[in-house]
Amino acid sequence: GRGRNIGIKRARNEIIAVTDVGCRPHRDWLLKLTVPLLNKEADVTSGFYRTIEQTHLQRAVAPYLAILPNKWNENYLPASRSIGFTKSAWKKVNGYPEDAEFGGEDLEFARRLRDESGIKIEPVPQALVDWEVPNNLADFMRDINKHTLGNWEVGYKPHILRNLTVVLRWIAFLMWPWLLVVYLVWVLGKSGEWRKSVRVSLWTPVVQLISDVAIIATMVVWGLEKLRLK
Repeated sequence: GRGRNIGIKRARNEIIAVTDVGCRPHRDWLLKLTVPLLNKEADVTSGFYRTIEQTHLQRAVAPYLAILPNKWNENYLPASRSIGFTKSAWKKVNGYPEDAEFGGEDLEFARRLRDESGIKIEPVPQALVDWEVPNNLADFMRDINKHTLGNWEVGYKPHILRNLTVVLRWIAFLMWPWLLVVYLVWVLGKSGEWRKSVRVSLWTPVVQLISDVAIIATMVVWGLEKLRLK
């Protein structure tokens, strides 16, 4: 967050376009992202990103790390993989939060923009960047770890509540082990991959279990560290 704020503060112009590490903007990304800002039709433009999935594992992990096109709607909260805004709007919400060491600053920044009165957000889903999701389980687990830490550092409530439901479901599994089988069948059905690719569907329960373990372990370590610091 601090790095983003320094760059924006030093920028000479009123209109700011932001993408993220590992992203490749399409040729017309900047034009499509900034037209509503140049025409003063919006204070913020919400672009989108296309996940690059070259393997079966990547197809399985993509829904855990990204909003897929079929889940996009007008209420989509822009990620800093593809977002445009005026410097005035950035100042109005005091910029990106700088106290997050592991991430999450972009979601909190977007939430502030959405909740601030007088700021108009224009969805521009055609302002695309490409982002390749992790291609191995170790990198996937690290990403889940980073995102979970970021959620708690910035206090992003929707994702914190989602993290807490993971803990609650595993408490239920310890009490009623048969629910774990139901859960994994539900995960497979929810993904819909069994109708498209057997190989991807075989990865899906594995990815779900790894995601749950990473979230719970991250929350436990983060909580213990907070207690130690107190």
